[in-house]
Amino acid sequence: MRKLLLCALFPSLAFAAEQFSCPARFPSEDIVLATPKPKASEGRILSGSLLVGGGMAIGPTALRGDLRGRDRETKGGWESEYAFNRNEEPPEKWAFCSYAGGDLRWYRRVADDATKCTISVKRRKGRDQVTVRVECS
Repeated sequence: MRKLLLCALFPSLAFAAEQFSCPARFPSEDIVLATPKPKASEGRILSGSLLVGGGMAIGPTALRGDLRGRDRETKGGWESEYAFNRNEEPPEKWAFCSYAGGDLRWYRRVADDATKCTISVKRRKGRDQVTVRVECS
């Protein structure tokens, strides 16, 4: 009853924000790819690749497309804001963290009913370290 009363008084509480930060390094062990040609070689994605940025994509895996957000510079980085129309766009929304120059990505699905996501990217001065924060509501 108390929760219902709080939601009635403060409607914004009914839609909890989904928040997470990208791991600083690609979250996996080394991945050996299918045997390339010639047989005496090996394809490998190395664990520990550094975080370089993030973004949003929409749609199922086979048709997934990157989205372009509304960007603005912030102190030490930038923010990208993405707005979604539930009635016009596919329900699958994905935030991604980019590693190793941007060619390696880690995807995380966000709530289908999210109407807005903000990705904040900060670079530490004098270091090659990036933090990426994702917030959707």
